[in-house]
Amino acid sequence: MDHGRLHSQAQQSPASLEVTDSTPKPKRVIKRTPAQLAKKRIQDREAQRVSREKIKNLIAEQEQQLQQLKAENELRGQRLQAALKEKEIAQAEAYALRQRLNATEKKLQELNSCLASAAGILNPAHQALDYSISTNHDQKRSPCSPSNNNADAILYHDFVPHASSDSISPQNPQYSSASTSPSSTEYWQSSNATTPIGYSSTSCLLPPIASSVPRSMGQYLSKVLQEPVALASNTGNDRIPHPWSVHVKLVPPTCPLDDIMTSFVASRRFILAQGGSELTAAGPAQPSMAGLLKLDTIAPIHAVSQVLTDVIAKIESINSLPEKVGSLWLTSQFLRWQISPTRENYERLPEWVRPLPSQNTIPHPLWMDYIPWPQMRDELVKDNLRYDQNEFFLPYVQQLSLNWPYKPMECVAVFSTGREALINPAFELHIRNLENWSLGSTFSAAYPSLFGTYRLKDP
Repeated sequence: MDHGRLHSQAQQSPASLEVTDSTPKPKRVIKRTPAQLAKKRIQDREAQRVSREKIKNLIAEQEQQLQQLKAENELRGQRLQAALKEKEIAQAEAYALRQRLNATEKKLQELNSCLASAAGILNPAHQALDYSISTNHDQKRSPCSPSNNNADAILYHDFVPHASSDSISPQNPQYSSASTSPSSTEYWQSSNATTPIGYSSTSCLLPPIASSVPRSMGQYLSKVLQEPVALASNTGNDRIPHPWSVHVKLVPPTCPLDDIMTSFVASRRFILAQGGSELTAAGPAQPSMAGLLKLDTIAPIHAVSQVLTDVIAKIESINSLPEKVGSLWLTSQFLRWQISPTRENYERLPEWVRPLPSQNTIPHPLWMDYIPWPQMRDELVKDNLRYDQNEFFLPYVQQLSLNWPYKPMECVAVFSTGREALINPAFELHIRNLENWSLGSTFSAAYPSLFGTYRLKDP
């Protein structure tokens, strides 16, 4: 009986076990004490704070990256604008170089014509020499008979700047080394001081130039190639002077500016008269702007640039850099032509700066030649006793404007070394246009008689 009951229970046990396993068990609820609940709330709040901090840091990092991208984009835009400006400057410089190349080609053509003319002049000289040799050797040679040495001297004299033949002849008491002193006012004011003269019948009266005369035609032609000079036609007394060889007529200095410039030009011409090169006497074609910018230059600034820089620095009324650079550049070009009146220096002047007939015929103060407007210069020269430089310059420099539409520093080109600066080629093209020069109404009120001789525009 007991054995059967156990067997039946053994048979029923799997089913009973399955029923027992499938029955849901009650959920166990953990009961926490108030201290445990407070601790859990603190932990939950800390976890939420850490999560919010991570999100906040992520947003800040993304905003910082966005700002960096914006800054990089702005920098790229600035670089693009700078590249475009450099492109414009390069195009302007290329245009200026093309203009200079065309002028050089024209100059070479004129030089070829000069050489052909020189060869034509040489043949009669050699014919005269042959004729002289074929005459009676016992006959005393006249002072005008050319020889091997002075034939080249006569020819060379016709192509270099000298005073008139009368002033340097041996019979003239002024023929002495003192006549070329740089302190001589007459030397600077004489219209013939550095004017090339033509070949004439009085050339045989000239004394030989022992130190500077080339001893052969080859040396003479080499001299012509190295130093371009004006070749005058052989027309005797009917010769018309070239415009670049005619000096303006001046009165003695009337102000400190005239005194400084007169003495300076005389000293630089004296260097040329003593055999110095044009580069040494008149300086490079483009003046240095390093003095205006107060750069720490390595090489010394040429005297022309330095003197003009010092003069402009004394004029405190010129406050803007473009007006200083423009005034220095324009005055230096006129000053180089005054020192060395060659065709090249004359043609570098803007047409509206070149001397007028009134400047060449009416004695006037030197400062009037530096006024850019030709109509105003003409009025000033014709009535020069009416205008005083000390009174005129104050409203003039205060109201002078070049109307440069870009940043002031963009009117100059500073070298990568930071030790030298020249005029920006684009700014040079800008100031070569007289329409970009103007004066304000204050000057017009001070000098109503000059109204209409310049462009009136208030800043």
